[in-house]
Amino acid sequence: MIPHTETTRGKNMFRYVSRLISGLSEPPSRRNVDWFCFFTNDAKNSLYSDAMKARIKSDAYNYLQNIFETAKADNVMDRTYYTDVNAYLPEDLLVKMDIASMANSLEARSPFLDQKVMEFSATLPSSWKLRGLRPNISLRKPSRVSCRTR
Repeated sequence: MIPHTETTRGKNMFRYVSRLISGLSEPPSRRNVDWFCFFTNDAKNSLYSDAMKARIKSDAYNYLQNIFETAKADNVMDRTYYTDVNAYLPEDLLVKMDIASMANSLEARSPFLDQKVMEFSATLPSSWKLRGLRPNISLRKPSRVSCRTR
């Protein structure tokens, strides 16, 4: 494991900022997909053999863009939330968590994925979810949010 030094942090920040800037000219649906996908379609085409290309029937970019664009939401934040809930969580993050926890004989829970919590968070205005580049504003200032169930 490589320790995080000032040099590696600087490289990571440069990579993050350059990725952010490179996507600004793209429409929101494409920017969202660029954050999901590590390899572009061009990169995959140059890496995959013809046999591999023939076996892969789907295109992650089109798949994720379609979910983002068909979301019944009025703003980019809620469309991103919808895409995360319908693709990124069940098809990526939760699968990885399940594999990692089972490999270590652990039982993992994701408390913020409780149905009532998810439904409640979906109703929060975007300004409570993100302020500038700071996410999870509603978690940082709990006095502004009341979550009572009855």
